[in-house]
Amino acid sequence: VGVAVFAMRPDKSVFDWTRAAAITALAILFLTLLTIILRFSALSFLAYWRPFRRVKAWMEKAQSAGQLMRHQKVEIDQALLAAKRVLVCLVVTGITTTVAIMAQVSLMWIENTGLDHSCWKEWLANLLNMIDVIANSTCLTLLSGVVDRGIGSQKWRSEAKDADTDQQSRDSGADQTWDKVVEKLAHRGFTLEALLKFYGRLGEIMPHFNPAEHRTSDVVRQAIIPASAGHDFEHPCAFAEVMMHGVSCLPEKMVTHNWGNLFSHLVAAIVADALDTQYFAAEGSRNLLAELLDPARFQALQEELAWKGKLLNTYWVCAFSVDQHKTICRDNPHLDEDPVTHCVHPVCPCALEKFWCGTWCEVNKFDDMMCYLAAKVRNFSQVVAVDQDFDIFTRAWCIAEINLAHIKGVKQVVKVMSDQSIRTKRTKLQDVKVESMKASREEDKQSILDKIPDKAHFNMYLKDMMTGLMNPVRDSADQASMLGKVARWTLADISDAVVQP
Repeated sequence: VGVAVFAMRPDKSVFDWTRAAAITALAILFLTLLTIILRFSALSFLAYWRPFRRVKAWMEKAQSAGQLMRHQKVEIDQALLAAKRVLVCLVVTGITTTVAIMAQVSLMWIENTGLDHSCWKEWLANLLNMIDVIANSTCLTLLSGVVDRGIGSQKWRSEAKDADTDQQSRDSGADQTWDKVVEKLAHRGFTLEALLKFYGRLGEIMPHFNPAEHRTSDVVRQAIIPASAGHDFEHPCAFAEVMMHGVSCLPEKMVTHNWGNLFSHLVAAIVADALDTQYFAAEGSRNLLAELLDPARFQALQEELAWKGKLLNTYWVCAFSVDQHKTICRDNPHLDEDPVTHCVHPVCPCALEKFWCGTWCEVNKFDDMMCYLAAKVRNFSQVVAVDQDFDIFTRAWCIAEINLAHIKGVKQVVKVMSDQSIRTKRTKLQDVKVESMKASREEDKQSILDKIPDKAHFNMYLKDMMTGLMNPVRDSADQASMLGKVARWTLADISDAVVQP
């Protein structure tokens, strides 16, 4: 009937078959589009609704039986919240788009039948289209993760603190002190400019420094600790505070690294992150490590970073940001030697009290600190600076940081020396297992293993991380998964990171 009415000429006397055919085709097109949208929305909704109900029922059953660990519940709650968000967005966009299309067809029919020639139809059509665009844009924004505050909500922090910290130190009067130590530790970031200034004058502090020989641990013992001890060892502090001249800084990125790595490689990996390159000493491409070693090229590198606005990028590195005068400065239990002079590393005579556990300790607060930074710094991420032997994946504390960032969805980027180093260590990378990690203290290893309930899953994740480096070409499913993550991170990177002094 509608087609027949539409096909009548304006004088209502002649039936126009050409017009009828065009209107019929247009009606079929609209109905097909509407059917596709409704079917897509319904199938997508069911694809999320069914697992959502099953996971929720399983969680309630496991929780009532006391089989659900605290951090598992937090992770499941976050997954269910994300699923709810998807379901709501599917319903909202399905309804608004359907109403907008139906309104367009109805208003067009009213106009062509001559029932009403007033302008209210155009206003209504524009209003419904605007509502549809706003609803779709809002839902896209919610699904992209741009508005998420990440893993660092205050609620999560308090749960993690209760679950993972030393319970003997969690008496009623220690909570506030604990949080103050976490906050102070988190504000010890430093700029890339400060790091490069230190690297440039490292030869003055440590005259025998050899970038091809000295590890991060050697630089800590012979440069960082002495340079942060203060005059006559009276006011020792974290070296990051010296680098930043006492100005506190929330870092944009936390660098996970191995103290056995060459210090020059650590600096090169951080520079590679600033320049957004995966390799820092690859053959046949730019060699950032060589640029750090050559004075003239080092100066040109600093100038390039300056005009690109990268010198103000901020990082957190335990060697600089932890107050070594509260931990290792006084002792050298293994009599570690300098690889160049073969002399035993000296110890610091400062009288600052040392803390290896408890409320005032800094090294037992990395988990809380990462959560604090995720709450305070938009787009907070982790840089994994891989040593040339890939020993970082065997060190307990490095594994702990990688595990926490993985579980909580913090963006992770991996920086390696070259693709050749990956191929050379292919066998070692394929055999990585979290159970084989090493720690200076056996109790540290066991504590970290206890935080990884599904070790098989985490081992698969580590291998997948390395497989992504060894095999950059992925199948379509892997590419879709990778693009989803990259899209979320890219959308989040539109906004400037928040760095508070």
